Amino acid sequence: MGPFKHVLALIEGHRFHHLKWAGVGDVNFGLFTLLWDHLLRTHSYDRTRRFTSDDLGMAAKPDYPDAYLAQLAEPFRRSRTG
Repeated sequence: MGPFKHVLALIEGHRFHHLKWAGVGDVNFGLFTLLWDHLLRTHSYDRTRRFTSDDLGMAAKPDYPDAYLAQLAEPFRRSRTG
Protein backbone atom coordinates (compact mmCIF):
# COMPACT_ATOMS: atom_id res chain seq x y z
CA MET A 1 0.00 0.00 0.00
CA GLY A 2 3.05 2.23 0.02
CA PRO A 3 2.60 5.58 1.75
CA PHE A 4 -1.16 5.00 2.12
CA LYS A 5 -0.48 2.74 5.12
CA HIS A 6 0.22 5.92 7.11
CA VAL A 7 -3.07 7.56 6.10
CA LEU A 8 -5.64 4.78 5.68
CA ALA A 9 -6.67 2.54 8.58
CA LEU A 10 -5.52 -0.65 6.91
CA ILE A 11 -4.80 -3.89 8.72
CA GLU A 12 -1.07 -3.26 8.68
CA GLY A 13 -1.43 -0.10 10.80
CA HIS A 14 -4.67 -0.81 12.65
CA ARG A 15 -3.31 -4.01 14.20
CA PHE A 16 -1.26 -1.85 16.59
CA HIS A 17 -4.59 -0.76 18.09
CA HIS A 18 -5.29 -4.34 19.14
CA LEU A 19 -2.17 -4.91 21.21
CA LYS A 20 -3.30 -5.93 24.69
CA TRP A 21 -0.95 -3.74 26.70
CA ALA A 22 -2.29 -0.43 27.98
CA GLY A 23 -0.33 2.48 26.59
CA VAL A 24 1.07 0.37 23.74
CA GLY A 25 -2.25 -0.56 22.10
CA ASP A 26 -3.85 2.85 22.70
CA VAL A 27 -3.05 4.01 19.17
CA ASN A 28 -4.47 4.11 15.62
CA PHE A 29 -8.14 4.57 16.50
CA GLY A 30 -9.31 5.57 13.02
CA LEU A 31 -11.94 3.39 11.40
CA PHE A 32 -11.18 4.51 7.83
CA THR A 33 -8.37 7.03 8.09
CA LEU A 34 -5.48 7.72 10.44
CA LEU A 35 -5.53 11.49 9.88
CA TRP A 36 -7.01 12.18 13.32
CA ASP A 37 -4.42 9.88 14.88
CA HIS A 38 -1.67 11.95 13.29
CA LEU A 39 -3.28 15.21 14.44
CA LEU A 40 -3.86 13.94 18.00
CA ARG A 41 -0.49 12.17 18.17
CA THR A 42 -2.03 8.72 18.67
CA HIS A 43 -0.53 7.29 15.48
CA SER A 44 2.01 4.48 15.82
CA TYR A 45 3.63 2.33 13.16
CA ASP A 46 6.72 0.16 13.28
CA ARG A 47 7.20 -1.93 10.15
CA THR A 48 9.69 -4.21 11.91
CA ARG A 49 7.33 -5.18 14.74
CA ARG A 50 5.68 -8.59 14.39
CA PHE A 51 2.75 -9.90 16.42
CA THR A 52 1.29 -13.23 17.36
CA SER A 53 -2.31 -13.81 18.41
CA ASP A 54 -1.06 -13.91 22.03
CA ASP A 55 -0.06 -10.24 21.71
CA LEU A 56 -3.58 -9.15 20.79
CA GLY A 57 -6.52 -8.67 23.13
CA MET A 58 -7.76 -6.54 25.99
CA ALA A 59 -5.50 -6.22 29.03
CA ALA A 60 -8.38 -5.09 31.24
CA LYS A 61 -10.44 -8.14 30.21
CA PRO A 62 -8.08 -11.10 29.74
CA ASP A 63 -11.02 -13.53 29.52
CA TYR A 64 -12.74 -11.61 26.72
CA PRO A 65 -14.19 -14.16 24.28
CA ASP A 66 -12.30 -15.14 21.13
CA ALA A 67 -15.29 -16.36 19.11
CA TYR A 68 -17.00 -13.78 16.89
CA LEU A 69 -20.59 -14.35 18.09
CA ALA A 70 -19.48 -14.39 21.73
CA GLN A 71 -17.75 -11.03 21.18
CA LEU A 72 -20.97 -9.59 19.75
CA ALA A 73 -22.91 -10.81 22.80
CA GLU A 74 -20.33 -9.70 25.40
CA PRO A 75 -21.53 -6.07 25.83
CA PHE A 76 -24.98 -7.39 26.73
CA ARG A 77 -23.81 -9.84 29.38
CA ARG A 78 -23.96 -9.00 33.06
CA SER A 79 -20.71 -7.96 34.65
CA ARG A 80 -18.96 -10.84 36.39
CA THR A 81 -17.61 -8.55 39.11
CA GLY A 82 -19.66 -7.45 42.09
